[in-house]
Amino acid sequence: MGKPTVISTFSGCGGSSLGYEWAGFRELLAIDFDRNSVETFKLNFPGTPVWKWDIAGVTGEEILGFCGIKKGELDLLDGSPPCQGFSSAGRRKVGDERNMLFGSFVRLINGLRPKTFVMENVPGMACGRMKGMFIDITGALKGTGYSVKCKLMNSAYYGTPQSRQRLIWIGVRGDLGAAPSFPER
Repeated sequence: MGKPTVISTFSGCGGSSLGYEWAGFRELLAIDFDRNSVETFKLNFPGTPVWKWDIAGVTGEEILGFCGIKKGELDLLDGSPPCQGFSSAGRRKVGDERNMLFGSFVRLINGLRPKTFVMENVPGMACGRMKGMFIDITGALKGTGYSVKCKLMNSAYYGTPQSRQRLIWIGVRGDLGAAPSFPER
């Protein structure tokens, strides 16, 4: 059958891409807005195409055409929208325009209809004055017709050399008849 496929949005320098590579995935495309991140990604993954584009302007049709796949064929869409507006290390501004970039990820889920998606963000999104955004984001992800679960996870329990807590959303397309699941510690 070949390797499962992944497309990464908000790819940065490729941290998630490395994890997918180690898990046996074939990355078809990475997308990030930041020039330095894209240049670093190119050095880290010279065999993977990367676009320096604003995710708000990218369409599912453009991605499908470039990757040579049909709607519904992609195995996994990955996304880590910016966290600066949510992070407890920052000012936690509800009105930070970057907080709304999750909507572009949701739009791409609808445009690509991948079999699964994974989205991650900081735990600060689920508490205090940000909790409303967490509820809105989770609702928007569920509104795509996917079975969606979210869990707070720490990477230290899964073989990485750091302690990094993140909210992880996993979505499985409704027609596949499977429920999202998380690895055990």
